[in-house]
Amino acid sequence: MSDLVAALRELVAADAVVAGEAIESRYLGDWQLRDDDTRPAVLVRPRTAAEIAAVLRECNARGVPVVAQGGRTGLTGGATPQDGWVIVSLERMNTIGAADTDSATIVVEAGAVLQSVQQAAADAGMLFVFLHA
Repeated sequence: MSDLVAALRELVAADAVVAGEAIESRYLGDWQLRDDDTRPAVLVRPRTAAEIAAVLRECNARGVPVVAQGGRTGLTGGATPQDGWVIVSLERMNTIGAADTDSATIVVEAGAVLQSVQQAAADAGMLFVFLHA
């Protein structure tokens, strides 16, 4: 796995790659479902979509499974890694753009915290509601 870690450190900032036992337990699942006995190989915290694409290409070329993590607030276990997997955390991709009140839109990055998006909308006199099926 050290060659995978080295390859990923070439693709993103060195401080964006955490390997093995150094991965904090909060990354071992989502809000309700977590496996503290799991040992994912690597945690990567990219800052751009281009970095995500590069990480995914590298993992795909090596046949290494990847799990994406946003806020880890889900209830289904979809953010739970398995042994040897790579975790791609979106937490550093949290920019919230300026609100456009004419079109009632705000462009946000994938790792933006929903509460922060709701506050940005409220500050612009808008309402952000997250609906899911």
